[in-house]
Amino acid sequence: MKQAGTETISVPALFSFWMTYKIIITGLGAAGMSMLYHCINSSLINSDILVIDKGMEHQSEKTWCYWSEKPLEIHPKSLHSPISWNKIKIISEQELLEKNLGKLNYYMLSSTELYREIWEQMKQHPTITFIQDEIMNISAQQNTTSVDTAHHGSFSGEMVFNSSVYSGASTAKPLLHQSFLGWEIESQEDCFDPESVTLMDFRTGKKNTSDFVYILPLGNRKGLVEYTQFTKAKRLNASFLQQQLQKYIRNNLGISQFKILRKEHGFIPMTTNKMVGETFPSIIHSGTVGGCTKASTGYTFHNIQLHCKNIVESMVKTPSGKLPSHYVRKSRFRFYDNIILNIAYKWPERLPETFFNLFQVNQGAEILDFLHEKTGFWQEIALLKKVNFGVFLKSLRNYEAY
Repeated sequence: MKQAGTETISVPALFSFWMTYKIIITGLGAAGMSMLYHCINSSLINSDILVIDKGMEHQSEKTWCYWSEKPLEIHPKSLHSPISWNKIKIISEQELLEKNLGKLNYYMLSSTELYREIWEQMKQHPTITFIQDEIMNISAQQNTTSVDTAHHGSFSGEMVFNSSVYSGASTAKPLLHQSFLGWEIESQEDCFDPESVTLMDFRTGKKNTSDFVYILPLGNRKGLVEYTQFTKAKRLNASFLQQQLQKYIRNNLGISQFKILRKEHGFIPMTTNKMVGETFPSIIHSGTVGGCTKASTGYTFHNIQLHCKNIVESMVKTPSGKLPSHYVRKSRFRFYDNIILNIAYKWPERLPETFFNLFQVNQGAEILDFLHEKTGFWQEIALLKKVNFGVFLKSLRNYEAY
């Protein structure tokens, strides 16, 4: 692998300024790493690939989760036993609901572990050039696309795989965001159920909101606890989330003394609208900016894998074929998401009962398949006809696309 840092550039990288790469990957977040993984494991690895990223030291560790019958191909192989659970909990103010996932498992992986494994794979391939730098702009010309960096100038590529919002790209103005703050904590006493993930605990003490807490237990005394809210605010309110998280840990987990091992936070746009404006055949958008985020839940990682794998397979089979500029979803799933987003925006106090009821009257695996958009139309009818229709009909009468 050829590497160029922000201060020194190797001789091979100097020549890269005047060459056109087959693929340029901007950013090594979940989407960038996934695209690179699928390229490495295909015949595209024989092409010149440029990767541009600010570097691991600029990234905080993130937790990515998905559900599947077995670990996805990209799941780090260095982990002898992937962290997973076969049960989930949904908790309302009045009731605790636990669901067995049957054929499915709920998997967790660390961005740091994935980055390390992808980095080791990169080093084995001389066709990959790595530039540590910041992306300033991406612009399309007639035959190629240029990527401008802060310190290394511009680079040309036949295809640019972009997963970062750059100047002029974002046109959607989401009315709702999913905002969260998470702490991985360790206590001196048992406080977690290691057998079950808590997807949503609505016992936050906040009335007329859709706030909930998400828990990944990593043992009896250790776990990741995240305070999450659907918010109309335009930025993350860290102080509020911290106060609520402390209050939940003290009141609901019964812990007064604990050690914070690490922190993570996020601010995800919840929208079914495209996050990009004008599109070009040579620019493929993925991740949240490419529409991979499930608008009603915020889950993204699984859709990124489907998208990247499809893009790579299409490039291998039909090198000159037209590729979709973003992740393509079936219109009925956008409709379902907008029904939920209408409730979250207009009647947030009704969202807890909506999600609780959806899981209450259906099997856990069925709902997760539905949320992964893997169900057929008649399966969806069978799932939805069991729920309480009141708030859904209210949302339908006041339907808007978010």
